[in-house]
Amino acid sequence: MTEIPTLRLSDPADVAAAVPYLLGFHPTESIVVLGLQSMPPATRRIVFSARWDIIPETQRLAVEVAEMVRRQRSVESVLLIAFGSAETAVPALEACRVAIWVPVGTAVRVTDDRCYCVLCDECMPPEGLLVGADRSRVAAEATFLGLGVFPDRDALVRSVGPIGGLQPIAMAQAVARADERLIALIESSATESDPFGGQVLRRAGVQAVDEAMAAAQADRLPDDDTLAWLTLMLESIAVRDHAWESTDRAPWQLRFWLDVTRRAHPELVTPSATLLAFAAWRAGDGALAGVALARALSYDPHYSLALLLRDAMQQGIGPEALGRWPFGSAKRRRKKSRRRGVFLRR
Repeated sequence: MTEIPTLRLSDPADVAAAVPYLLGFHPTESIVVLGLQSMPPATRRIVFSARWDIIPETQRLAVEVAEMVRRQRSVESVLLIAFGSAETAVPALEACRVAIWVPVGTAVRVTDDRCYCVLCDECMPPEGLLVGADRSRVAAEATFLGLGVFPDRDALVRSVGPIGGLQPIAMAQAVARADERLIALIESSATESDPFGGQVLRRAGVQAVDEAMAAAQADRLPDDDTLAWLTLMLESIAVRDHAWESTDRAPWQLRFWLDVTRRAHPELVTPSATLLAFAAWRAGDGALAGVALARALSYDPHYSLALLLRDAMQQGIGPEALGRWPFGSAKRRRKKSRRRGVFLRR
C-alpha cells in the first residue's frame, strides 16, 4: 500500500511477472490490486498496491478491496491479479471487479506459471501466457531497481525474525551488562531535582543513536554491547523520537534497523522493529513494513507508534502523504516527550 518504483509493463503477463517484485514475495491464494495514475504523454504509473488473502466470503473481500481503492484519491484505474486455482481466483476477481468503482484495466488469474484473462477470451490464447523465463526482462528491471523477492510470505516474515544459534545468549548477556551500566549512570547522575537523572539519560540515549547511525552509514554495524545499550536507550520515548526523526528511506537505514531488530533481545525489540517498519514504509516497501510491524506488535500490542503506522497503512496512506521528514518542530516534540517521563514506553 505504497508508492511503487516504476517498471515497464506492456501486457498482462508482464504485470503478473512484476507482482512478486512489487510485493517482495511470491503470493499464493491472494488477490492483488495495482492502482494506476495517468502520466503524460500517454503512460500510466503504479501508485498503489495492496494484497489480500482470498477467502470463501468473496463479497466481504470485495467490499474491503473496494473501500481501500476508494480511499486512494490519485488512483484512476486498477489492475486486478489473483493467484490461485480457477475455483478460488475467478470468483474473487469477479466480485472485486464489480465492487470497485474505478475502471478495471485488466483482471487476470495466475495459476502455476501461466496467467489467464477473466475479462475476455481474445487477449490471450486459451492456454494462457507464460509467466516465467520469457519474462526475464521484468525480473532484470526489478533487480536493477533493487526490488528483491522472497519465495513466499513466510520467508519474508523470517527475514525480520530473530537470529538463531548463540546470538540470543550473547545478546542476553550484553543486555545484562547494559542494565548494570544504566543503573550506574542513574546513580551517578541523580540530583534532588532530577532523582532519576533524566536529562543525563536522554543525552546518553541521543548519543547512542547518533553514534550507532553514523557507524551504520559508514557500513559498520554495532557489536553486541553497543546494540544492547542502544535498544535499552530506545525504551525512552524521547530517545525513540530522536531515532525516529533521524530515520528515513535510505538503504543503509533499512539495513541498520533490520540488523538491530533481528539481534535485539525480545523484550527490547518493539522500538527498533517499529523504526524498521517506518523506514521500509518511507522507502515504498510495504511488505517489509507490514511484517516488521507485526513483529513489533507481537511483543507490545499497545505500542502507539506501531499502531499509528499500522493504521496509516491499513487506510492506504502512502509515504508521499508525509511529505518532508522530519516535519514541525523536533525540539517541541522532544519537550513533550520529557514531560512523559524517562523510560515510559508509548
